[in-house]
Amino acid sequence: MYKIIIPKYALKELSKIDKENQQLIFNKIKDLENGIFDNDKPLKGKYKDKFRKRAENVI
Repeated sequence: MYKIIIPKYALKELSKIDKENQQLIFNKIKDLENGIFDNDKPLKGKYKDKFRKRAENVI
């Protein structure tokens, strides 16, 4: 399990997004917290051993 720190300014920006997409983003954050990296792209270079988490836009 990982500790996720979300800055206040990020929460403020998230509050501007519609509820469906907010839920999608929070679900992805929960995956990170639980160490679930399914279908995540591993990064290269100085960011080796880190992953890109993508939340697809709901339309």
